[in-house]
Amino acid sequence: MHSQIDIVREDGSIVFQNGKMVYANTIVHCTGYKYYFPFLETSGYINIDDNRIDPLYKHIFPPALAPGLSFIGLSANVLQFYMFEVQSKWVATVLSGRCEYLNWITEQCGFPHVEQWRIQEIVRGYQRLVFQPETFREEWDDDDLMKEAYEDFARQNLISFHPSRFLESKR
Repeated sequence: MHSQIDIVREDGSIVFQNGKMVYANTIVHCTGYKYYFPFLETSGYINIDDNRIDPLYKHIFPPALAPGLSFIGLSANVLQFYMFEVQSKWVATVLSGRCEYLNWITEQCGFPHVEQWRIQEIVRGYQRLVFQPETFREEWDDDDLMKEAYEDFARQNLISFHPSRFLESKR
């Protein structure tokens, strides 16, 4: 348990209002009965007003920020702990890649279909984070996905793509 969060930094450090600091990969922020997230910058993707957070799919996932951000236990009026467990298992299933949340939720919201290479990149990145926490940023083996991404961007005329330049200067 810690005091209220003052700031969350990109390097994973969390500074609390009492001045203490820790490093974390995951934050479980318990607010009690009042929703209060002063450290959460969502660029307007979600709204927190009058103890209500929206938009949330199934009261858990904000469509524009999911699955990296999820809220567990917000709609708890009865059977709270059972519901917390079910919601936690769903979030874990999405984060582990066993549920193709991205494709399903984007279709429900009218967003374009998520390319397979993007899904694979997210899954591989998460797996590296879990199994190689010390070196996941320095070591990777996703050259095939990077090439596929560059080809996809080139098809959309977002970049000019020449495979030989990619292979020589990718790192």
